[in-house]
Amino acid sequence: MARIPQNMGGRAKPKLDKAVREQIAEYLLSGYAPEQVIQILVDRGFGLPVARSEVNKASSSPYLQAGHRYVNRAKKRSWFLEIQAKLWRNKEASKAIPIIDSKDMNSKRFFEEFYANNTPVLIKNMVSHWPAMRRWNLDYFEENLGDAKIEVQFDRDSNSKYELDSIKHKKVMSFGEYISLLRKGEETNNYYVTANNGNTNAQALSRLWDDTEHMQGYLTKEKTPGFLWMGPKGTLTPFHHDLTNNFLLQIVGRKQVFLSPGFEVDRMRNSRHCFSDWSIDVEAAGRAEMNRRPGLVECVIEPGDVLFIPVGWWHYVKGLDMTFGMSFTNFVVDNDFYSMYSTYEQV
Repeated sequence: MARIPQNMGGRAKPKLDKAVREQIAEYLLSGYAPEQVIQILVDRGFGLPVARSEVNKASSSPYLQAGHRYVNRAKKRSWFLEIQAKLWRNKEASKAIPIIDSKDMNSKRFFEEFYANNTPVLIKNMVSHWPAMRRWNLDYFEENLGDAKIEVQFDRDSNSKYELDSIKHKKVMSFGEYISLLRKGEETNNYYVTANNGNTNAQALSRLWDDTEHMQGYLTKEKTPGFLWMGPKGTLTPFHHDLTNNFLLQIVGRKQVFLSPGFEVDRMRNSRHCFSDWSIDVEAAGRAEMNRRPGLVECVIEPGDVLFIPVGWWHYVKGLDMTFGMSFTNFVVDNDFYSMYSTYEQV
């Protein structure tokens, strides 16, 4: 919540404008008592009579009373989510992501046991037979696609909100130039080919799809239905949730993935759209934070593995090595959850 402007000594008194009135409403709707809000205004330099009059006016407004009803409805929904979180934490599923070898998995089991139940699963060796597993390396890329013009998420270290501001970080370069960066072998999050560059790179690097094979029974058969992920050791994708179910697979290198169920939305501190203000680094703040820690499960995706990330699940991904991978959303069953999503900029 943004703060009501502070009156700095010797400066003009703050104005009781639209922004301040919005803040008064937010404080009241979030549970602050009127006297608390009045004191906040006084501390910010507003006179007591003005502060009291404005807060009393806001408190008695029929608009604010309607707002309280909606807040209480949201609290009821949060209660249901908290029930799910509490029950989930007592399940074995909250201790670790299920790991199943591809020979023990089939599409019927996958869709009934995991997809329909919104449950992640790590499928080992699912794409180990793909030609990409043998071919994909820096020399192969440079020899076959070095002149291709690709799009990269670049200069990410200059902006802590590089995912929120992903459009600002798009840069076009030749694939050969990007390969030269990867040859440095440095550990960095500064440059990364991600799904945010999907449309451009699907065309520029379409030849790479010839090194893949159709996942019969799981995905629809399309020429380039997925997204490429290519980056050095140290790449990070901060906690967020997707609006579709996803297959995330590795061809080269390993990725560490932390996941948390969608019903942990409050502890994830959803700030805008699908992004989270919570970070694994929060744990360094000490035990006082632990009661606000979302439930997490963790796994490492190795070459040949496929991780199913259910729609709405929060996930954080770190490159443990230089990594080449892909992700797919074109499942053979209904995967349209974005049509019912309407809060892109409202949270």
